[in-house]
Amino acid sequence: MQQLERELKLDVGEGWSFPDLAGVLPGIMPVRLPTLELVTTYYDTSDLRLAGQRVTLRHRASRRSGSTGRLTSGRAGGETEPGTGAGEWTVKLPSASDGALLSRTEVTWPAQALGARASPRGRGSQANGPTPSKAARPAAAHLTAAWPPAGRSWLPVPAGAAGLVRGLSLGLPLKPVARLSTIRERVELRTSDGLPLAEVDHDAVSGSRLIAPRRSTRFREVEVELAPGSAAEVLDAVVSRLVAAGASPGSGVSKLVTILGTGQPAPLGGKARKPWDEELTVEELLREQVSGCRQVLLAHDPPIRLDDPDPEHVHRARVATRRLRSVLRALRASIPSAETELPQLYEELSWLGGLFGHVRDTDVRAELFCTDGANLAPADSLGVQRLLVAAAVARQRAHDELREALNTNRYLALLKALEDFDPSVAGSWSASHEPTRANDNGRANASGGGGTPTPTGREVLARDVLPVLLARSLRSLRREVKGLGRHPTNEALHRARIKAKRLRYTAELAAGLPPAKSRRAGALPGRRLPRSKAPRAIAKAAAALQDSLGQFHDAVEAEAWLRQAASTCAGTGAGGDARGEPKIEKRTRARPEEGEAARLGEAARLGEAARLGEAALLVEATAQFLLVAGQFVAAARLRQDQRRAAWPADWQRFTRACGL
Repeated sequence: MQQLERELKLDVGEGWSFPDLAGVLPGIMPVRLPTLELVTTYYDTSDLRLAGQRVTLRHRASRRSGSTGRLTSGRAGGETEPGTGAGEWTVKLPSASDGALLSRTEVTWPAQALGARASPRGRGSQANGPTPSKAARPAAAHLTAAWPPAGRSWLPVPAGAAGLVRGLSLGLPLKPVARLSTIRERVELRTSDGLPLAEVDHDAVSGSRLIAPRRSTRFREVEVELAPGSAAEVLDAVVSRLVAAGASPGSGVSKLVTILGTGQPAPLGGKARKPWDEELTVEELLREQVSGCRQVLLAHDPPIRLDDPDPEHVHRARVATRRLRSVLRALRASIPSAETELPQLYEELSWLGGLFGHVRDTDVRAELFCTDGANLAPADSLGVQRLLVAAAVARQRAHDELREALNTNRYLALLKALEDFDPSVAGSWSASHEPTRANDNGRANASGGGGTPTPTGREVLARDVLPVLLARSLRSLRREVKGLGRHPTNEALHRARIKAKRLRYTAELAAGLPPAKSRRAGALPGRRLPRSKAPRAIAKAAAALQDSLGQFHDAVEAEAWLRQAASTCAGTGAGGDARGEPKIEKRTRARPEEGEAARLGEAARLGEAARLGEAALLVEATAQFLLVAGQFVAAARLRQDQRRAAWPADWQRFTRACGL
């Protein structure tokens, strides 16, 4: 089960108790729920990889306070009777904050009953030993005793949960790293007709870190969790009442982080870029870029595995791989490991980026088809629906291929290579830093330098290299455009788009240079612009050019897909044969008894008529599909013509923005 959790945490001290929450808002009634005793075990790798990415994997069991029954299944806030199961597993993904309110996606799996044989769902499993027997239960009156007791194994992580965090954990074993015992007092706020609005929990927590260095901690906190559909006004009113009763705004640190004592991890996806140090080297720059790509991949890995409907997850992961490939391509002349590690890393990024790109292309096509379908007549609705279904099937197939790739050792090896990346192997960079010309395969032909000793990447400053690379990338794009002619082909415009993309990424790197040092870069083009702003202006202009050419490329790809889909549908679709004619299956039957001949003959005629009717409907649906596909092809061609006609003006705007 997957849901969005919205909660706010407050700190409270010893002796704090619930205030009267009646009347916090008109029509809201507080209802006291039974107090729960919770046992929560957090799982992670030995080096706390999940915690480092702000992801938690936990097993939780609960029972009503004072009960002598078995720990129960179900959510902590539920009304499950004791003795009915073994709790549940939950993966919580990184939160998005709106002020103090945290919103987290959580995915749950039911745990196996204590004493039962573990059989995790899904393909494969990650077992951490046999499931504890009934004797492994904690003492009835207190939850502070070790559970399971010494000498017994912990519960196996369900295959679905282990698979969801496989990329974050690099496939390493998951084991218990912390255990919490909590006494939870609960109050639920309901409307006058009984609908839940929020739950307020007062938790008294005692926890232990189970890995070195071991430690124990006790603390109290209050959580306010909004029910689905509840308004922010409910939260504001409840928090005001709690603060008036002595609660204080929480630090936002999770229970696990408090127990582990590691401090709040940095936001997933990397820290916001700060102005670069003037002495930043190429090696440091590249290490930063590789780390940033890895962080983006890890941030979007779980949502992609969950098939999150937001297409931005795939899009941002794809951009991260493309950006790093462009950076590697640009900087490899100054990287010592250019002849060994970089080609392999570049190839693996190309493989992964291609899979992301395949899914992204299907998302773009679906958006285009929805737009075009809304402009067609109602009579075409059946054909539009069939075409959108075909596009959705293609998208699902591409996404399944991507998820399958994310489960391979090849993907894990790529993540590990990004983590361990070290560009400090022996190599060289031309000491003269003179502009060089890139040949067709992208390798730079250095000019000058002679026998002068060449420094390694850790000795070369980024402020000296990036202006040269920016000028080189700009010249490469201008040469490509110069060769297009008056009637450029689709392939030629696509090559220009790739060059514009590379220029954009290089300019965005150069835009981080300290302004005072940028003015030293005589190789920077654009005399009409202040030199310190030239890279930023070029990056913005290149992005606009790339977007324009990207729209053209999307229309070309959409037309190609539509023609292929129409060809397939016309040849074998809708129950037809290669010529599109309906198939009518001929059957031979044993001769019936004479008394049944009339009844069976009538049934056969009705059945044949039904089959003919279904075939006719399928043929009609196929015809409508082809009609809609033809209209969509016309719309795609119109987009191509419009972008092709706008290309000269787009290029002129780019040159003016760059001061050329």
